[in-house]
Amino acid sequence: MLKLIANGHQKKVKEIDFLNWLNGKYQLSATAVAIDHCLNGRKASTEYVEKPFMEQIEESDTEKELQKKREAFVAGLMAMKANFEISHPKKNESGTN
Repeated sequence: MLKLIANGHQKKVKEIDFLNWLNGKYQLSATAVAIDHCLNGRKASTEYVEKPFMEQIEESDTEKELQKKREAFVAGLMAMKANFEISHPKKNESGTN
């Protein structure tokens, strides 16, 4: 029982640590943008993050999934082509298989 409570507490501490780290990433981005715009004015090239980091991670995961689906589709087409070529052999010049 005590071990379960300790594990739950450890998970909660890890979650808090992750949230603090994530908050630091946002603050770092904001600070970098502010400094760049103060020093470089209109020539500043940095921008604050457009989307939350977790949303960007989810989008990259969906891109990976989409790429896997594309590869599976191409593999299916290649298998269909191979099956067609096996079942419909080309005829030689003499008209035989």
